[in-house]
Amino acid sequence: MAKILIVEPVGGHLASFGAELLRAGMGVQQTSCGVTAMEALRAEHFDTVVLWDQLPVLSVVDCLELLKTLPGGAPPVLVVGTSPERKLECFRLGCDDFAELPKDEPELLFRLYNLLRRSSVRSSAALSGSLADISLVDVIQMLSAARKSGRLAIDVADAEGFLLFDDGQIIHAMKAEREGEEALLGMLRVTREGGSFRFEALDLIPAAPRTIEKRTDHLLLALAGRLDEES
Repeated sequence: MAKILIVEPVGGHLASFGAELLRAGMGVQQTSCGVTAMEALRAEHFDTVVLWDQLPVLSVVDCLELLKTLPGGAPPVLVVGTSPERKLECFRLGCDDFAELPKDEPELLFRLYNLLRRSSVRSSAALSGSLADISLVDVIQMLSAARKSGRLAIDVADAEGFLLFDDGQIIHAMKAEREGEEALLGMLRVTREGGSFRFEALDLIPAAPRTIEKRTDHLLLALAGRLDEES
């Protein structure tokens, strides 16, 4: 069961959101200021933290700075608030997502589920699943956000391919006789119909020619454009 810590002042806007999380089967703890939030985070593990952007005593900026000092590292953080001018500062300090109110609860839940998926990637040395349940693009983006290093194997239609990641960036791709961007493009094509994946985290990346130089986010955007042109 996922454990969520919600931090907002008494009488805030997230009480009904917390109740919705409980109905979804999650464990929820609510606290009213950053001081008690940091005490809770030092005492037990939480899978995600939801921070209101206007907190008493310790500001949301203070909380984001202190989260970096936790011995086990900071859990994924969703900041919720009404100050869009604070969004850039929160991202600069390490928050994973920022939701501006008013937002309906289904959207907040969707954002939270995305953070929980990223959290599961961060905590797993090996990860596997069906590409009918999650797209290859989503898998790549989660590994990139978690700055993982390792090998992602793709198995679809009796064919295999793989990607090598170094600190969250794809550095090599191979499928059949293809390498680099063309290999990844082929994987994106065929996995639209399903398939499976397995990621293995590695401390030492296998020696291989670097066939991809673009940043992963730029690469995915470019290949998405090519796929759109084909359809």
